[in-house]
Amino acid sequence: MSKNPDLAPETTAVSTLSDAQRRLLVTLAAVAAALLGRAIPLPGFGAAPGLGWQPAPPNILALGLKPIVVGFIGVELLSLLLPGWRRWRQFPLRGRARLTLRAEILGLFITLYLALGWTRLAAHGGQLGGFGGSALLSGGVMAISLLAGTAFLLLLARVIDRRGLGNGMAVLIAAPYLYALVAGCARALGQVGQEGGVTPLALALALLIPIAAGVATLRLLSSGSTANTGFSVAQPASGTIPLYAAGIMVRFAGLLAAIQATTLAGTLPFFLANLLLIALLGVICTRLFNPADAVAAARERALRLGGGAEGSDGGDPPGVLKQALAYVLLLGAGGLLQLWIRLPLIPISAAALIAAVGLDIYRDWRARCAEPELVTAGLLHAPWQIGPLTFAARARGLRLHLRAAGARTLLHFFGPFVPIAVQVPPAEQAAAEELLAGLGFAAPESEGR
Repeated sequence: MSKNPDLAPETTAVSTLSDAQRRLLVTLAAVAAALLGRAIPLPGFGAAPGLGWQPAPPNILALGLKPIVVGFIGVELLSLLLPGWRRWRQFPLRGRARLTLRAEILGLFITLYLALGWTRLAAHGGQLGGFGGSALLSGGVMAISLLAGTAFLLLLARVIDRRGLGNGMAVLIAAPYLYALVAGCARALGQVGQEGGVTPLALALALLIPIAAGVATLRLLSSGSTANTGFSVAQPASGTIPLYAAGIMVRFAGLLAAIQATTLAGTLPFFLANLLLIALLGVICTRLFNPADAVAAARERALRLGGGAEGSDGGDPPGVLKQALAYVLLLGAGGLLQLWIRLPLIPISAAALIAAVGLDIYRDWRARCAEPELVTAGLLHAPWQIGPLTFAARARGLRLHLRAAGARTLLHFFGPFVPIAVQVPPAEQAAAEELLAGLGFAAPESEGR
């Protein structure tokens, strides 16, 4: 087909972009919109009377996506308890779409509840302002603005899911932390050398800690037990419980030191005891999120479907547990070091999430460069299913791309908002769906109608 000579140069340039490039631009635009939205002040919020200083006013995106995350986890728990909802978990596309819709609705109701709580707090503190002095109108505008802000972020996440790279919610959750890391470094750099400012050593350590956490996360997610190559039946990352428990314990140690007017070194025995508890919790979660019976059954089916190649697995449980233990201990030690230098740029768990999301975007980019027309054959919500699936798919000559596998492996059960999309070229969709059903990872979609 000949080119249209009357076509505008700008249109020609856009049309020559590859699918991967367009998706990258959509992702960057959505992230930019989410960050710029944080600069829009919250309508209806006024200055508190009688204060010599005023805190920074909240913005319309103050609630973020946290209520939606809570909604997803709530629906995930309900789907384990309610027989009707439990059946939907077996159908990766239609059934999961119903659960996703209910999770988003629940998340928006939680957002509205929290927004109304904000208005009550603002009214109690005398911070409702504008709109003719009407407290009712100001409170209503504030609540609607907060609800609209979270709904806007949810819309941006769906745009990334359909037109961008990576998982939309994971990208928009990680982006503000990355911005905070860059902005915090810039502020700290400006204070280096000033009296009472940041020392070069403290700034170097503050940068080294999240970088080390990110590198450890990349190594963990790219190891033989989580990569798209190799056959494994277990995953070393054990969910957000040990990650956030480590952060909570670190912050509690600092609070305890402040209350008791002691040094952080004085809380070291307390911290070490709790760090051992966190490590034990990490091991328990690793076992809990990798059920032995289901893993063994998946291994047998994968070996059978892959031609019975015995001895091809590479994920021994002791090695997985050691890896999980080392990872959690590293995060906890990094959090303690952040307290000692008193310059925590971002939580160490946030650094891990940034690394996982970045890895997913990179893998998505490479997959789209190699095969622009990818279709989704199914969804995985248990990271231990990655190994058996990729083993059997490779034996059958199927080209799989597992979208958002890194972020979901990090979050495990507590990341139902980050499904692992099993994507293949259109010509291989039917074979991939048959393989998922054969492995027991999905029921035929026709049965879920």
